Amino acid sequence: MRFVSALVALLLMPLVAWATPAFDGASNGMSSAVTTTLTISHTVTSNANGLLTVCAGSAGVAGFATGITYNGVALTKAGEISINAQRFVGLWYLKLPATGTNNIVITYAALNNNGVIGGGGVSFTAVDQTTPVSNVATASGTSTSSSVTVTSPSGAMVNDCEWDQNGAVAPTSGATQRWSQVDGTWTSDGNGSATSTAVNPTMTWTWNGSSTPWLAVGMSLNAVSAVTRHRVISGQ
Repeated sequence: MRFVSALVALLLMPLVAWATPAFDGASNGMSSAVTTTLTISHTVTSNANGLLTVCAGSAGVAGFATGITYNGVALTKAGEISINAQRFVGLWYLKLPATGTNNIVITYAALNNNGVIGGGGVSFTAVDQTTPVSNVATASGTSTSSSVTVTSPSGAMVNDCEWDQNGAVAPTSGATQRWSQVDGTWTSDGNGSATSTAVNPTMTWTWNGSSTPWLAVGMSLNAVSAVTRHRVISGQ
């Protein structure tokens, strides 16, 4: 006796795909002017699941940034660190920044006097809008290079913010420099930002010259997820 069975099922199976955050644009600026604010023009080309990060630092009496806006919208502080009460750096972010060219305005705790304030912005697409950033890490020291290790899974992107007393030259291999600048007025301080798609990367910057104080902040930018549905038909 032959037993014949047939079963036809129509299933909708959700599959989650992850899109790695992508670079959109960068900007930076430094000033030795006697002021409490620094204005940097930044262009966002696309804000599809967009994110803007801003690195803000200072050397001297200006201190930490107390607030940052882009196109008049306030950013959220992710993390900050200081060393020797003389150098300060922090990393901030904003979801869905306005497209076009608008101003980043960084406000500092005190008047910049005989010092330097500096920073820059990096915009991204394909960043998760519920939890855009995670695993914020800070580090500081005195040496001929700076480094901060950020916990970051496959598919995410790490963004860092570095400040040193002797002029940032470039990040080491494995990271992509997004901007870098060196003050030549009151100090020789350097400041920069880079990205990496490596898992748990150590973001390292090197410079020419002697061992000097440095600070770094880094964070993981979480990938946006897209749920797709596939029709699966099985039978026997």
